[in-house]
Amino acid sequence: RVVVGMSQASQRLAPWRPKPGARVAEMLARAREASEASANDADDDARREPSMMLVARKGPTSFAVHERGGRAPFVLSLGAAQTCSCGGGLRAGPAAANTSRLLAEARRLAGGAPSGSASTSTRDAPEICAHILFVMTKVLRVPRSNPIVWQVSLVDMELDEALRCERGGARRRRETNPTFAPNQRRTNAKLAPSLGDAAFPSPRPLDPDEPCPICYDPMRDEDVRTGAAVHCRDGCGRSVHGRCLKALAAHREKTQAQTQLTCPMCRHPWGAFEWPTRGHTRGQTCGLTRRTRTATCGGCRVVVRGVRFACAACDSFHLCAGCFDAGTCHASHAFERVDEAAGGMGVPVERPERRG
Repeated sequence: RVVVGMSQASQRLAPWRPKPGARVAEMLARAREASEASANDADDDARREPSMMLVARKGPTSFAVHERGGRAPFVLSLGAAQTCSCGGGLRAGPAAANTSRLLAEARRLAGGAPSGSASTSTRDAPEICAHILFVMTKVLRVPRSNPIVWQVSLVDMELDEALRCERGGARRRRETNPTFAPNQRRTNAKLAPSLGDAAFPSPRPLDPDEPCPICYDPMRDEDVRTGAAVHCRDGCGRSVHGRCLKALAAHREKTQAQTQLTCPMCRHPWGAFEWPTRGHTRGQTCGLTRRTRTATCGGCRVVVRGVRFACAACDSFHLCAGCFDAGTCHASHAFERVDEAAGGMGVPVERPERRG
């Protein structure tokens, strides 16, 4: 009997990937473009529901993510098997398939892999989904260039590294803004009922790189100043995008998961919530007029003005009328028709049948 040593690879359920697959590479590029567009476009529609949002976290490595246009949230788990209820990640399959992949990896490490085996295993290998990518890069804040982002199987050391990225960001924010430490927030929340007033009548200052705790896009001082963000008055004083809290409240009401809206940060009852608030109305935000927005078609790469079709499942992916009617780009995704002349609000639209 021949025993093959596999070192760290024996702890994995899938081989290590030094580079992302084509599909994951496309998602990473799209996420990078969306991040740059969000940073440069201060007049982005603040009323539109986020493409993805974290609706529940059942543990350090278990998440529930809602996708815009979807009905039920997707439940995903990180670890030795990166899995998602959408079917992405390391899907459960025959034991023989996993065994053959591990044996192929063992032969490769031993220097005896056949020339065609690598391409075959790469072509048939599972890939992470957009929901896992959202949690890894936005919720846990793992840099997109870190190879653990696109792995479908993580060993304990790599999983701990991902969780440290999240803890490191929170620690840096506390060190930068020590005035609003967690203990002080809890003290203010306890004193509020006895004082008969809100613990935080005004939102606390934003920490550097502080994300919205629902969509995990960066919060900006302009969001607080113009009313695009609301804050937890009776609990922690932290801010959240108004559009995100409205989407979260609608999701919880639809699923009947929770009757009372609570703060996504401190879990304190939020109280009465209305969005948009006064002074933050459609097309105008506290005296700031909305600019007409243009987008680049993801199919033919032309600049689209006026009417465009926005993918409901992806960040900042748009199509012109011709590419949308062709039905070849993102054929399985839902789309919204956006007319800037009518206010720029997305309206769900049926996708034409694919030609040819």
